[in-house]
Amino acid sequence: GGGRGWLQEEGHSSHDCHDTFAELNPTSTGRSLCAKVLGASVVGTRTCAQTGRKRSAADVLLGDETGCAYLIATGPQLDLLEPGKSFIIRNFRVRMLRNHLHLIVDRWGSIQELDLGLTGEVNVHNNRSAVEFVCVQPSALRVCINELCLSHLNL
Repeated sequence: GGGRGWLQEEGHSSHDCHDTFAELNPTSTGRSLCAKVLGASVVGTRTCAQTGRKRSAADVLLGDETGCAYLIATGPQLDLLEPGKSFIIRNFRVRMLRNHLHLIVDRWGSIQELDLGLTGEVNVHNNRSAVEFVCVQPSALRVCINELCLSHLNL
């Protein structure tokens, strides 16, 4: 089955996973995904000016059988998201970085580990974070479409 059928843990039904990675786009927000973690790489560390504590951020690659994407993890999320483990990610949002989407779980979202995890292989060939999205203004799109139509009519 699809990514929704991956959930194997008792106490969570497949209805908890409302979306799949293949459905992710720049406007995705407030959704739930079930995912398996493939790996992580630290992308930066910041020092708090008030406390002097360091805080790291990492790109965590995770996905399901329909695709994958990067989640920007910070703080306790870094310790939680270990490769090979499976999670349900609730109420995430998408953040666009250089025209590429990344998932964010802020204070309104949650990441919960699944005891039995997910079965199947993650589809790394459909990496939604590798896709470059281009923002097109509706008026510019209309002009382009009109020019395309006119060029075909003149042939």
